[in-house]
Amino acid sequence: MTPRKKNPRKHDEVLSKKDREVLVLFGTQVRTARQKLALTQGELLERVPLKSTGHAQAWLSRVESGQFNVSLIDIVKLARALETPVYALVVG
Repeated sequence: MTPRKKNPRKHDEVLSKKDREVLVLFGTQVRTARQKLALTQGELLERVPLKSTGHAQAWLSRVESGQFNVSLIDIVKLARALETPVYALVVG
């Protein structure tokens, strides 16, 4: 029996320096928008309908620090929860 190949997860991707900069900028925008609303990470997570909430705090921390490549669906959910347009999180 041949060993099964692991499917790479989003955070395991090899990203270019430019891609990492984009993630850091996005994370900074998320953190800034959250802080403008005076929300803790936990309070923001209560507003974001995630499929799995088991590791939500760690997920948000990694998003805000630019360590996670967020899906488009999650970007939209974050923008709605932060009461801000998507472009404000992406463009900066």
